[in-house]
Amino acid sequence: PFDNDMSKILSYLRGGLQTLSEEPIVNNALVEETGFGLTFKYDDTDDLVKKANFLLKNRPSPEKRQAAMDFMAHNHSWEHRVETYVKLFECLIKKMPAPESLFI
Repeated sequence: PFDNDMSKILSYLRGGLQTLSEEPIVNNALVEETGFGLTFKYDDTDDLVKKANFLLKNRPSPEKRQAAMDFMAHNHSWEHRVETYVKLFECLIKKMPAPESLFI
């Protein structure tokens, strides 16, 4: 079965590692938010190779790497995720729709 472990990309980006993600995967929003990696077209090996070569030839500056790490630490820490889950569960218990902001 397909393994789309969300925690992997969180760990990679928090560690300052650029990512290359296939479209359309839920993780792609993080790649776009941080600007620290690329996405390639589904089932398109030519696009995968093109994007991988681009990342290898265009290393990010230390400042861009640090900005991505800071963004992840602030917006996608485990503490932040727990707070989001608590709010989501509260909405479920109260049978209320979850605010859109929980999914951003």
